[in-house]
Amino acid sequence: MKFLKPVLVLWIEDFVKRDRIKELLEKNKQFFVLRIKNSITLKLLENGNCLIGSKQNQVEARVVNFCDLETKTEFRLVTNLSKIDFNIEDIGKISRRHWAI
Repeated sequence: MKFLKPVLVLWIEDFVKRDRIKELLEKNKQFFVLRIKNSITLKLLENGNCLIGSKQNQVEARVVNFCDLETKTEFRLVTNLSKIDFNIEDIGKISRRHWAI
């Protein structure tokens, strides 16, 4: 069966590891939004993506940060959704909808 449109897979995994992010980035036409720990080292790149992790084990991906003002909790989400099609607010809505289920 072929899909006419790409499918968004919202992984329910919380605080995923770099190896899992790398694995998902290598899959074609499978889009994701994942939460990572706030303590993971990030290095911002000129293209707007981040290097995630230590020098020996890094993966490049888009990282979106946002804060829940009520609980004053910071969230870091990793995604391969395009910046053109999904802005920061869209990624936040996707995450909030997931946790509302």
